[in-house]
Amino acid sequence: MNNVIVATFNNDTTAIKAVHTLNQLQREQDIEVYNNVLLRRNADGTFEYLKDGRDVDGWNSLGGMLVGTTIGLFGGPVGAIIGLFAGLAVGSIADAAAYSFDYDFLETFKTGLPAGTTSLIAEVSEPNPVFVDNAFAPYGAKIWRSNVYTAQDQYFQVQLDTMDADIATAEKQLASAAADEKAKIKAKVAELKAKRDKKVAEFNAEMQEDIDTMKADIDLVKQNLQTKVDDTRRKVLQNRLAYNEKKVKRYEAQAAKLKAEIAKVGTAAA
Repeated sequence: MNNVIVATFNNDTTAIKAVHTLNQLQREQDIEVYNNVLLRRNADGTFEYLKDGRDVDGWNSLGGMLVGTTIGLFGGPVGAIIGLFAGLAVGSIADAAAYSFDYDFLETFKTGLPAGTTSLIAEVSEPNPVFVDNAFAPYGAKIWRSNVYTAQDQYFQVQLDTMDADIATAEKQLASAAADEKAKIKAKVAELKAKRDKKVAEFNAEMQEDIDTMKADIDLVKQNLQTKVDDTRRKVLQNRLAYNEKKVKRYEAQAAKLKAEIAKVGTAAA
């Protein structure tokens, strides 16, 4: 079961120990960790992050103009949750809408992290919550989790269906409009169609970027598998490889649908 886990700790030291514990659970093949980050909220309300708990250069500030570019480094549901924690007004809600998050899980982010705490945010595949819950119990962590799967295909389709419905409504209005109203409504139809075309192109670009990123990760994992690794590490790499290859296939199928939408628009325009 793929879950997003948010575990909050009272200090950095304990949170970093929890990351090491999470990695140990993966080495023991109890869980599979796909992405994780530590996010700290300072007393002044600003956020800082420590990627993977292995950033030897220390904490990186998550504030100001850096926020928009930083979220992209994490991607997926982890990036969406960071956006919600940091209170990003642009893109965060849309990003979260692309995933299946439990309502109660999202409610925990309304006030963000308490000042002075550090949280581990991770996307994991866990057969049972007991592995992480028991491992984190000694650290006094508060844990929230949501069963999550990437639902971009459904998200994209809902967006397109909504815009198509708006266009259909406007076209019906145009058909029955008085002569002095037709020019105004015709302009509205053209504007709605242009908006839809732009959105489809944006979806396609986002999907291709995700595909390229996953393929790069697949290549890296394959390279690592060619090196001398112990059996446990090999199993972890093989699981990650299978996960990403399956994800790429689904993304490529969705990208093909989006390209078909673009081609349909081009044919209609001609």
